[in-house]
Amino acid sequence: MDENCTGMNMWSANEVESFLKSKGFGENVTEILKGNEIDGESFLLLNDAEVASMGFKIGPAAKLRRLLEVLRSNNSSNTQKQVNEVFNQRRETDSSAGPGDGCEDESFPVKTCYLQPNNNLVTDKPPISTASSQQVLRWDNVNVIEILNGDKLGRQIVKNFIENNEAFITHEEREKIVQLVCLHMVTVDSLKFFPLTETKHLYAEAIIKSFPCLGTKVISEGKVTYTHEVFYDQVAGGYIENKLKDMRRTAGIRKRKLNVSSNSIEIERGETSTVQKKVRVKQTNGAVSVECKIMPDEEMMQSMVMWLRTHSSSVSNTPKIVNYMEETFVYREIQQNKNKFQCASDVLKEYPRYVDVEEGLLILQDFKRKYPASDPAALNKKFLSKFPSSLVKLAKRKGESIPKCSDECLRSLVLTLQLLPSVNNVKKASFDSKLGCLFLFVKENECISTLAEKKDSTYHKQPFLVVTGTMEHPISFNLVIDKTVIPLGCECSRAFNVLFASFFIFRLEYPKYLDKFFIFFEQFVFEIFLSKNNKISASNQNFVNVLEHIAGDEAFNS
Repeated sequence: MDENCTGMNMWSANEVESFLKSKGFGENVTEILKGNEIDGESFLLLNDAEVASMGFKIGPAAKLRRLLEVLRSNNSSNTQKQVNEVFNQRRETDSSAGPGDGCEDESFPVKTCYLQPNNNLVTDKPPISTASSQQVLRWDNVNVIEILNGDKLGRQIVKNFIENNEAFITHEEREKIVQLVCLHMVTVDSLKFFPLTETKHLYAEAIIKSFPCLGTKVISEGKVTYTHEVFYDQVAGGYIENKLKDMRRTAGIRKRKLNVSSNSIEIERGETSTVQKKVRVKQTNGAVSVECKIMPDEEMMQSMVMWLRTHSSSVSNTPKIVNYMEETFVYREIQQNKNKFQCASDVLKEYPRYVDVEEGLLILQDFKRKYPASDPAALNKKFLSKFPSSLVKLAKRKGESIPKCSDECLRSLVLTLQLLPSVNNVKKASFDSKLGCLFLFVKENECISTLAEKKDSTYHKQPFLVVTGTMEHPISFNLVIDKTVIPLGCECSRAFNVLFASFFIFRLEYPKYLDKFFIFFEQFVFEIFLSKNNKISASNQNFVNVLEHIAGDEAFNS
């Protein structure tokens, strides 16, 4: 082993120990490092404060800090040489193909580019060393392909990407890209684990420039662009911010550095600070605020509610029921705001026509009144018309089983539940238990009302759908909410619309292990954004990006 070790971040703690012994360090140094489980990756991440905190004598500590500087410098230099060789080979291959053969790729630059401290990008000249200046980067200065080629697994990712015609990056490969990019960031950036917001934006943009399939597709004025918010967003965070937090936690860093551009100082957790926190208000996109409306006449409202309670649905009085439910909507919202109803059963007892009018029509109409900007056809337009085939192809690529089902909507919902990473990563519940919180399949002659009464109330606190028939041949759908059965007909798409709307009309929480599933539809289909800061989660955005790229990729459609 020598000091030109480009793969040192992959070393074990024993290999680090052997390397340091070969450099003349005694057991008083190596045993402490090994006892702290310092492997190659964490060794390269050690800063001066951490080295000093380990209790080394002044001499060995100074030598160790100097060795770390040399290793990082040589590691970066060797990586640059290896990447240049790869790019030169590719340039020769592309040149031999001749012009017009479609071999050129703007994501893989062939020139050797360096960043000078004055922020000028130059070619074929090494950078001037400086320890005091904070470099300001642009995306074309951050070469993600170069970073990946400094690591064995990273090189394999680049190779796979090229072999797959630059069509996709797997979930595991994306995680490795983020890991290597963040490792590079904290190694070269003077702020280490607390890089500037601008730096994180630039690294995120550089990832998308190298791997456009990981970006969020945006079409504006006929032009297609790919944004990087899924990797870093100043409010929502993103993959880069999440990885940096993990690295700080692993390194045991307790201090949090506020934005240095605002002349802030480091503060220890638990200490008081003069920095005033921003007040964040939870907002609901498009929801009607009842405070804005004129207060309804109490006596008239009670009269209408009494009539609704005493007149069941029929062909003759359905129009009047629909009209009275519309007239009493604001009154109903005020009742809920005043906590008149303790549970969904109380609402259904006061307004029983929710149950027997045209397959959940009144629930859908109230949802539209509550969220006027919502589109009743959103599920068909933004989900069923775009993703069913992509979900099937993604499941095949991942080796997942594809349910046999004659109803495309039901199959697509089950596949979404099966493939959505934010749901799949919840290991406390099996897939069958998650599916059981969404759909319950019963025999055609089984009494649903009796089943609803007997069903475990802990397991099914929230609304769920009872499907008469089987997964392969569903016959009809029913909504069960607080042991009350609401018939919804034979269309799965309508049944799911009513199920989704019921959480908002009756003000119920999503099921424990399905919250991310419903948030996906909340954000990408119905677009009502109830989540924190109205920001789309990075994992859900990445899932949509994958589905859209599969839909547009000829390799998957062949």
